[in-house]
Amino acid sequence: TALVSLCFITSALLLSYDLTMLMGQPGFFIWVCLQFGCAGGMYSLFPSGTARIFGEKHFSANYGLVFSAAVAAGLVGSFLAISLQAYVGWINLWFIPAATSL
Repeated sequence: TALVSLCFITSALLLSYDLTMLMGQPGFFIWVCLQFGCAGGMYSLFPSGTARIFGEKHFSANYGLVFSAAVAAGLVGSFLAISLQAYVGWINLWFIPAATSL
């Protein structure tokens, strides 16, 4: 339930990016802190989720793969975002990760 809640909060924050222009610099700072807090929360939940899904027998190898997959997804996602920005625009680009977080 913690992971589902964190995904929902992350999606809500990504969808509210356009509203940060109305909040000024302090509001944007709070938004960024919340966003990075959610990212840190995801990494704190990865070990328990990995053990729950794959079991504890080969936990270290499985967790290494899950952690490496997050790195690979970050690299692929950055190149994908660059190419998609030309088609959907900068503001609409935020809806893609928000939808996939749900």
